[in-house]
Amino acid sequence: MVGLPETDDILSDAWDYKGRPAVRSRTGGWSGAAMILGMYPNLKLWPLVVRVNLLQAFVFLALV
Repeated sequence: MVGLPETDDILSDAWDYKGRPAVRSRTGGWSGAAMILGMYPNLKLWPLVVRVNLLQAFVFLALV
């Protein structure tokens, strides 16, 4: 697949969520990085949360 010619403002092999060529000044940046870095701890912590909740449920059921 042949991409668009790359200029300083438009990226040739990147598209936005509507399928249009991505404009460098309006895509990515610190807001995109903040979303990615903000989700990383959540992805690492959810297995721990599930284990703790299951352990609490099993202890509660054993005591009842």
